[in-house]
Amino acid sequence: MKRINKLCTNAQAPCHEVDQMIIDQIKQVKVKMNELKQLETQLKALSNSCTQSKKVSDCGIIKYLQESY
Repeated sequence: MKRINKLCTNAQAPCHEVDQMIIDQIKQVKVKMNELKQLETQLKALSNSCTQSKKVSDCGIIKYLQESY
């Protein structure tokens, strides 16, 4: 938005620059949304890998995290 505000000070700047900035922002938002959806899917899978009847030492979430890192 800083770039758009900067353009506002130049009344002669072409409007398509503002349009392109918004289009670029929309693309970035879509990428982030896809990343967040993937993360949600992973977190749900982790959550489903554990039952409350287990001890922490048997926790599928902890085992997965230890193997991943």
